[in-house]
Amino acid sequence: MTQYHKQPVASPPVVQDFLSYMVGIKNKSRNTVYEYSIDLRAFFTYYLAQDGNKNAAKYLENVADADKNSAYLQLNLTDVQNIDRIDIADYLYYLSNKGLTAATRARKLAAIRAYFDYMCYKTYRLEANPCELVESPTFKRKLPVFLTEEECVALLSVVQREADKNAARNYLIIALFMCCGLRIDELVGINLGDVRPYAEVGQDGLQLVVTGKGSKQRTIYLPKLCVDAYFGYIDRRIEPNEPQEKALFISQKGQRLSHRAIERMVKKYFGKANLDAERLSPHKLRHTAATNMLNANTDIRVIQQALGHETLQTTQIYTHVSNASLRDAFMNNSLSQKLQDMESADAADKK
Repeated sequence: MTQYHKQPVASPPVVQDFLSYMVGIKNKSRNTVYEYSIDLRAFFTYYLAQDGNKNAAKYLENVADADKNSAYLQLNLTDVQNIDRIDIADYLYYLSNKGLTAATRARKLAAIRAYFDYMCYKTYRLEANPCELVESPTFKRKLPVFLTEEECVALLSVVQREADKNAARNYLIIALFMCCGLRIDELVGINLGDVRPYAEVGQDGLQLVVTGKGSKQRTIYLPKLCVDAYFGYIDRRIEPNEPQEKALFISQKGQRLSHRAIERMVKKYFGKANLDAERLSPHKLRHTAATNMLNANTDIRVIQQALGHETLQTTQIYTHVSNASLRDAFMNNSLSQKLQDMESADAADKK
């Protein structure tokens, strides 16, 4: 599955060791490690630019990217050992002057902190941790953006009415985001064999095995809305160029559907449904799924497992829930129930 993940940028050995540790030992997702590699390159490039330059910020604006990258690839252990708390604080000040938000600065500092924790406490190549006394920028966490049930119905209706040869595929994708709370990486990675019949919920019952962050797998029990969407799509699935390609979602080019293509498609339908396409994204549909589960009075611990979260804000203990409760979290999805009620009402009117 790694072919559709972002690969870490080229890094010097003193940084590459850390990135390999995060993948191989800490089991972090490759996309997370990619972000680490970007943030560490930016920090060390700034640090190295201070050597002999009175104004590192101005120097970085004028020097070519190739020259900056060349200097970064020559970073060595001595350079790292010479970094102190002031260097890190100065970098945060530099980021602030560039207009980066407190949340973004805090995320970048988290990558730097993880690196120096590794160098100090795992490899013992540093005697002191320069991040130890550096405070993270404080910021107010934004409330998650989600769609109301009326907006969800409007969005799905737009896709359903679309005279597009990929409408059935797109409908299933949006239904999975909206009802099951998938991350876009998880949806891109779905293979045909990941969708399996589930006898306990009836002949057409399906479950989906999802590979999430850190290659951790979890089981999703598809509500009727998604089951119907799956059977409405699977016979229309485009034949891939390569016979060994097992992706569930195939592009017009006969390849696994990409992140970018999915983002563009979802935003297109946001616009057609008169929703704010600039503010909304596939991940907002994940928030919508969580909200719908809460509205169905699902236990918060069940939602934690359903969405693949490692922890809850209110507890440090991961609580394992039964498969029956997990299945009910998906089957009792309030949006799915609302759409079923509407379909029943339409059928009654036709009689």
